[in-house]
Amino acid sequence: VLALYWRRFNRHGALAAMLAGFAVHLASYSIGYAVFREFRPLKIGGFDPFIPQLLISLLVGVLVCRQTQPPSEEIVQRYFKATQ
Repeated sequence: VLALYWRRFNRHGALAAMLAGFAVHLASYSIGYAVFREFRPLKIGGFDPFIPQLLISLLVGVLVCRQTQPPSEEIVQRYFKATQ
């Protein structure tokens, strides 16, 4: 969704965000299995794993986009064609 509204978002940020979200989700179920001895997630602060996954994914995506080169102006204009 961030790619729809932020012109600075790029493919590196999207891939990093997806991988980070998957890692948090996998970790919550892996730790939950180790703690409870059954297949259920560890709920951090009582939240479903989706909430920390979403927040970490957002944070990683923004940080990676800020550290990598922005998309070319041609790509930005293709998807964010500004009518003036």
